[in-house]
Amino acid sequence: MRPQWSSFRSVLRKAVWTVIFSLAWIADIGTSTCAVFWQSIRRLTHRVHILMTTGQRRMGELFSGPIREFVLGPLRVSLFGRRTDVSLLTVLLSPVLALAPAWWIAVSPSIGYRRIAALVQGTWVGTNPSLAVFVTVGVLITLGAISAAVNSGIIPTTFLVSAPIFGVGATRYGTTLSYSGGAEVGVVSLPSAIGTAIFFAVSIGIPLAAVGFLLGSLSSRIIRVFQSHSAPTSSAESTWGALRVQTRSLAACQ
Repeated sequence: MRPQWSSFRSVLRKAVWTVIFSLAWIADIGTSTCAVFWQSIRRLTHRVHILMTTGQRRMGELFSGPIREFVLGPLRVSLFGRRTDVSLLTVLLSPVLALAPAWWIAVSPSIGYRRIAALVQGTWVGTNPSLAVFVTVGVLITLGAISAAVNSGIIPTTFLVSAPIFGVGATRYGTTLSYSGGAEVGVVSLPSAIGTAIFFAVSIGIPLAAVGFLLGSLSSRIIRVFQSHSAPTSSAESTWGALRVQTRSLAACQ
């Protein structure tokens, strides 16, 4: 029994030492791996920090000169307008302009989405031109021109012009679709109506807003040019009037 017990103890001792050495080896490898990984992370973080610092410095140098003046000056005015409060008021007015035609179409028994769609289609293809469509387009362009001349800003102008078109497109909700042959397809759901309204507002509103913005900006520039040319004349007239007054006063003293 003793030889068997001693051999068992020897095997057990070897197994324990093997486990201990294995654990120590695994711990050593894990520590080395963690150290290498942590060092790599620190190097990567340091490089990213250097790149970000260099990028920020270069961007600061780039946008500190004429580009910064252009971004904060003409570009900001062209996109958002000269006055932030007026641009915000214009954007907040857009939902009212969208609800007004939608409510008018809803309460008018003789006017509906189908009739408006037929008028627009007939005017577009030329088979049945409608004066109301041309007047509406002119009103929207004029609205965009006034917005651009007063405050500039293509974004608030686009909201202002596209809002009524969105309201008209939203009245498609609840209508029954049908093919040209007369077969009914189904009732238009709210998501479908909203999607159609957004499509009309983008495809029609943006071109009309761009035309109105160009006309309004051109009109504003022409007015400023005339004002700048008339300012020296008025100052010269005031100077001439002052000289006349002084001459008269000198003559009276003599």
